[in-house]
Amino acid sequence: MSAQITPPAYHHPPVIWPALAVIVLAVATAVNVALYPTLPDPVPVHFNIAGEPDGWGAKSVWSVFGVLIIGAAVVVLLTVLSVFAARYSARTQSDDNAEQATLRTQVQRSMLTSLLSELSFVIALGISGIELAQRLLPGVRSATAAGAIGLVVLVMVVIISSVTRARVQLRPANVRDGRSPRPDAVDDDLHWKGGLFYVNRDDPSLVVPRRFGLGWTLNLGRPGGVAVTILLLLAIAGGVTAVILAAHAR
Repeated sequence: MSAQITPPAYHHPPVIWPALAVIVLAVATAVNVALYPTLPDPVPVHFNIAGEPDGWGAKSVWSVFGVLIIGAAVVVLLTVLSVFAARYSARTQSDDNAEQATLRTQVQRSMLTSLLSELSFVIALGISGIELAQRLLPGVRSATAAGAIGLVVLVMVVIISSVTRARVQLRPANVRDGRSPRPDAVDDDLHWKGGLFYVNRDDPSLVVPRRFGLGWTLNLGRPGGVAVTILLLLAIAGGVTAVILAAHAR
């Protein structure tokens, strides 16, 4: 059994990515404001993957700015989650020394806060790009498809690069003395649903080591773990849908 009795220094979430997300959304909003008087009534409210309007609605604030409002709400949600992630109780290994436990906590917090902050910018960029493509380039058939596919690619790049950086940074924390074998991780089958999904409401950790293999998994017993999982599933589902629609459009 191990415990961390001295709280590590608070990790400040990066501000640059949410700030850039706000700027991108503000630019897209300004373009929509400038185009608002020239938009038809009813206004196109939905476009197919080829960039052609296939849905119409009465011209209003929601019909013109609804997608950007949703994008702003996602950015706010991810930013709030990054603030909470900066304070979550990190999980260390039972045979970590003081330096390794501190490093492991710092890396886990840094990975979560950076990932959520970078995703806020990427999602804002993708939504704004798709919105501007539909408003400014309605006749360019590939603009909307390129924006949707580009958003999926960027999300995957951000996730992969974040995990890769964390693994590199954790190398010093994973060094073990060969004369003192590392003990087996303590598991409780009660908290591992199906052997894969960790659900423990009493565990304050948002991220815990995976039961098998390398890396971490989310604690689905915590509200933050559920929220992050839902966001990631929505991003994956959106990407799959965009790829299917793009293939169908061809």
